[in-house]
Amino acid sequence: MEPAFEPFLARPMRSGGPLLIMLSGLPGSGKSTWARRLAKAIGADHVETDRLRRAIFPVRTYSGKEHAVVYRAAFEAVRRALSQGKHGILDATNLTDSARQPARALAEKLDVGLAIVVFVPAEEEIRRRLASRFERPDPADLSEAGIAVFEELRARFRPVVGPHWQITTDTEADQALAALVRLLAV
Repeated sequence: MEPAFEPFLARPMRSGGPLLIMLSGLPGSGKSTWARRLAKAIGADHVETDRLRRAIFPVRTYSGKEHAVVYRAAFEAVRRALSQGKHGILDATNLTDSARQPARALAEKLDVGLAIVVFVPAEEEIRRRLASRFERPDPADLSEAGIAVFEELRARFRPVVGPHWQITTDTEADQALAALVRLLAV
């Protein structure tokens, strides 16, 4: 049986060149868990905005200024990885087209491939994950977002324009991960 996900890139890769994998989705959608698995499988640099925020700001306010500093650091880390020929995973909410545009521009500027992976599991699943985040903390989960943040951000989420992969279930996440591993093993 053929897998449900085949390589579907927003920007084609050069043979043997690096790939920028931009994630998009609400808190609790599974982005970071999936990104950790993918990074390990393909040897990519996993640039996680939650990790950067904690490293840069011991006391976090989530202000616009703080957000700008974190995203500048994230894009610099991704740029550095791609410039060294490594794959880079940009793990952030990237909820709107304007938030996604810098990754598109970076891929264009560096002439690297771009895969956009959007996580949109059922709302009940996200709520379950967010509740468990505080009931049974996972040391690998660095997000501080709970239900209130989810509610606030849900209203701002906009669909991705152009080629992308959409992940709604854990099975689809596994299939997309396998498809990217196959693509990058060529």
